Amino acid sequence: MPFVQTKIAQYVTDEINKSYGTDITIEQVSITVFGGVKLKKVLIKDYKKDTLIYANRINTNILDFNKLISGDLIFGDIRLDQLLLNMKTYKGEKDTNLDKFISCF
Repeated sequence: MPFVQTKIAQYVTDEINKSYGTDITIEQVSITVFGGVKLKKVLIKDYKKDTLIYANRINTNILDFNKLISGDLIFGDIRLDQLLLNMKTYKGEKDTNLDKFISCF
């Protein structure tokens, strides 16, 4: 049920945001029994609260559930709809906002 999957994903996203200091929101999640994953309206903001990444829809497949449980994210092809990547270096800084986002993990 997408509603339950979305609530679980929002809880997980909130925990990731708290643990790593990120700002990620996902409006809707749908996962099939065959490993298909569909994320709708994904927004990642940078440390200055500006849009870093936005995608209207992200589709992929989880290739190995056992590895997923242990923390290894192994996905198949990833299809993106209306992707926006707003990578920039703020004045007076050396690293891009994407570099800073990645370093959170």
